[in-house]
Amino acid sequence: MNFKREGLQQAKRRSQGHLTRPGHSNLCAVAASKPKLTSNATSPKATGRARARNIVHGSGCRMSRRRAAPRKVSGLKVNRNYHLLSDLEFAYFVVLEFSEDVVDIREQYPLLPTSDLQQIAHVRSIRYPKFAGTDLPYVLTTDFLVTYKASNGTTQLAARTVKYSDALQPSKSLERTLQKLEIERCFWMEQGVDWGIVTEQAIPAALSENLQWLRQGAVVDKGLLQPGTRQRFLDALDRLNPADRILSANIRIAGQAAHLHYKDAIQLFKHMVWHKIILLDLKSAPLRLTGVVPEFRFTSLDTSFERVAA
Repeated sequence: MNFKREGLQQAKRRSQGHLTRPGHSNLCAVAASKPKLTSNATSPKATGRARARNIVHGSGCRMSRRRAAPRKVSGLKVNRNYHLLSDLEFAYFVVLEFSEDVVDIREQYPLLPTSDLQQIAHVRSIRYPKFAGTDLPYVLTTDFLVTYKASNGTTQLAARTVKYSDALQPSKSLERTLQKLEIERCFWMEQGVDWGIVTEQAIPAALSENLQWLRQGAVVDKGLLQPGTRQRFLDALDRLNPADRILSANIRIAGQAAHLHYKDAIQLFKHMVWHKIILLDLKSAPLRLTGVVPEFRFTSLDTSFERVAA
């Protein structure tokens, strides 16, 4: 099969829907109330390059396609700093952190040994990338290696490459891009690890905006998490009629019932939504303090996982 022709055909079909395996859904399709990790990639037994191009789509986020400066982010699931290379990587990282199914996230994961990748490239007549002006082989990486809990209770791996969709449009550089992706795909296929590509189109714009806002309250001061404080806050929210006021007014009233300053009440609201004590639709529209109060429901305070600022 001609690699160039197949690659261009797959790129042109990006807008026609998901390329997924039956029984699996999008790894970044996180439900607002009960996030589920799902896979969208090639099984180890898959054949043909048509199945190699697992490009994830959706009614996507309208984020800037500028790559932005790399950023260092403190992790919530794992207490360490993460190094993310673009706005899109950060957006996807936040989605992964919000998912209850995700156990661990490793970024910029090196594909080693390079000799294995060179052999993959050789078999497929692909020129393996080298450091400029040298014969030293370049160390390829996968943007995210995710450990997650599968529906059958086992812990599994999923490898995800994050690409802006314009990098997959027909262009002079597309063939080379697809060649590198083919090396990466084959590497993970040989490891028996699910692999796929995520673009900005996979992440609903409202979900991305909401999660980045809510994440600011993921870790709060211990004083805000006293059982009596939290219960008074939730009871007050439950009594308020969402149609009567804007969100900020309801948070302010609930905060007063819990003897909280307004800014603390906002942090507690963010915290409870992030930790899924307050469940609401995060994908349909951005949350606005000056906007209408969304419909919501509560879960038990006893079963939720929360983090407290040191």
